[in-house]
Amino acid sequence: MRKAVADGTAVTIRGAGVDNQGGFWIRNKGRIDPSTGLRVPEEGADADAATAGAVGGGRTETLSATEDKTYEFFVPPFMSRDVEGGSVALYLQTGASGSESRLVFPLGRTHLNSEGTGDTTRYGFRQGYRNTYNLVYDNTAMSLSLTDWTSLHLDYSYEIPAIQTAEVKHKTEGWTLNSTVYTHDTLSADLKYMYNEWLGTVAQRNNGNYITVAAGDTRPSRMENVASMLWVSKKDAVSLPVEWSVADGSLVARELCRTYGDGKWRLPRASEFRMMLLEAKNNPGQLLGLSPDCPYWTGTESQADKAWLISYVVVSGTDNALRSWCFESTLKSQKAYVRCVRDRAPSPATL
Repeated sequence: MRKAVADGTAVTIRGAGVDNQGGFWIRNKGRIDPSTGLRVPEEGADADAATAGAVGGGRTETLSATEDKTYEFFVPPFMSRDVEGGSVALYLQTGASGSESRLVFPLGRTHLNSEGTGDTTRYGFRQGYRNTYNLVYDNTAMSLSLTDWTSLHLDYSYEIPAIQTAEVKHKTEGWTLNSTVYTHDTLSADLKYMYNEWLGTVAQRNNGNYITVAAGDTRPSRMENVASMLWVSKKDAVSLPVEWSVADGSLVARELCRTYGDGKWRLPRASEFRMMLLEAKNNPGQLLGLSPDCPYWTGTESQADKAWLISYVVVSGTDNALRSWCFESTLKSQKAYVRCVRDRAPSPATL
């Protein structure tokens, strides 16, 4: 986005976004954090995520005739045969505070994603696509024009990188770390935690039981079952720390894993994350990219509003020097990193 005329006049932009033109397709009102796909309510906006309205940003910037300004926001996908040319529009809020002008550029069907369904065609913003619109603001005529637009199909939600995996197997004899032998007390050799069995919460009669420990005890990993063999993603599911869940009930960390790749991934249980670290100790580089001294979410809940975090420290900065780890029961509204796992059935040779 830029202005067309370099006449020295400053053009202040107080917001940009996508809006309904009297319709109801865009249902999330407020700005969206593109790193997580979560709505960030703007000041004065209705907090209800189902309220129709604009999706945009509240930044204040000055447009230049030589430098592009970029606004990124996530629009909840929708496809409808009722969308006509002009049903959806790009808009700018310009001018000084208290005397803003709203400039609107209606999008034609040719500027939207399309999808043929039988003898009809639906239009809108299609899930899994990123649309980029290049707007120019003519500050002499106070008009917007669209120079071009592109649509890119993303492989995964939230721009998750291509999947790499490492295999972690439970060892019946346990692991030795600093002369201490670690085992999992309740392992079942054929136990599987399929991803779709852990999409809810304990409160929703899903996700097993709350795992609590006595005061001063930080060993939730010894109090639940663990899958006997896992694939582990070699990269975090998202580059920034996120909440386990938010006030509107969205299971943020778990949803990131559910939508990772082919959609068959999940958060590791507390016991499984400990198993991953033990394997990393004995096989340097096995779990590439885990960040030391950074908290990671587990899928294990300790209370209705808390889940278990795990973090680890190293001596010299290598997986082989992994020294210790720490569990912490933390409010789900706090932020931590996300690593995903998926179940892998044991081969006959390992049974």
